[in-house]
Amino acid sequence: MNELIEFSQNAVYNLEVKPGNTVEYVSSLSFLDSIQDEIEGREEQAEIVKKLYALIETYNVPTPPEDLAVYQTLYPSMSAVRNAIDKSLAERDANVDRFCTSLDKDIEELGKEVKEVKQEAQNPSILDAGSEPDKIAEILNRMQEKMTAFQERAFQYKTYQKNFKVEVKKFEELEEVHAEIKLKQLLWNSLQNWDKSIDDWLQHPLDELDADDLNVQVMKYVKSVLQLEKGLPPNNVVPILKEKVESMRAKMPTITDLRNPALKQRHWDQVWTILDHRLSGEEKLNLGLLMKLDAFDHAEEIQEVSSQASSEQSLEAMLRKVE
Repeated sequence: MNELIEFSQNAVYNLEVKPGNTVEYVSSLSFLDSIQDEIEGREEQAEIVKKLYALIETYNVPTPPEDLAVYQTLYPSMSAVRNAIDKSLAERDANVDRFCTSLDKDIEELGKEVKEVKQEAQNPSILDAGSEPDKIAEILNRMQEKMTAFQERAFQYKTYQKNFKVEVKKFEELEEVHAEIKLKQLLWNSLQNWDKSIDDWLQHPLDELDADDLNVQVMKYVKSVLQLEKGLPPNNVVPILKEKVESMRAKMPTITDLRNPALKQRHWDQVWTILDHRLSGEEKLNLGLLMKLDAFDHAEEIQEVSSQASSEQSLEAMLRKVE
């Protein structure tokens, strides 16, 4: 019974409180929806209590006066809940209108904050090759944090609108600014990651280098460059990344030729002759060494050696079958 009394008091309070902002309107309207589902069950509980006290009265069961006093307040309390629900239902449409007005103000404020970040994103240093990458990364990360918070707010606002079946607003400028910042982050992250990757590739032993995997990684950067060229205004940063990526992309056929498993020592002797070099005991065969030897300027000759190796391997396989 005490639980029912507490329920009724809390319900009346929540139904009668006057919302002052969007979150409070959401809370009030949501509570009105939920209390309608709950009230019937609570009234059934109150009816059970009523029957119990009727039995107590019929059989003169001793009952503490304070319990009887509380019981006397039960039905007025439950009636107060019903009255508050009816009053709130009558005012619901007006409160939904007030909610929409309040939410529109919140959306307008969000729009202003998005415009501020949009203005920050036009900082010329962000698309200047002379800028310090770490500083630009810090600037963009700070903007991205704001945009993430903005998107969370926008998602919450749209959820409110869907829940209360009102027009769902689009946040087009928010999405545009977010996409712009993501592209600029992609640009600087790609530059930094490329430099780290190329250092690793140049030092990696050639006989352990997976040409297919390397090609997949390079093509990811090629795709990023295309995306950046299409999505960003003309600048002097994207061309730097593009030149690096295209330079490596152009070397991939030769790298694939040199990783041909059909290459035997006699073929490598031909390659070294083409490069006018002999590998010393201390030298490590990797892309770094090949670049120093201008190996990629001899792409056609190396391709001929690799093709010859593949042909010889096929011929040897056919001869083994004949034998």
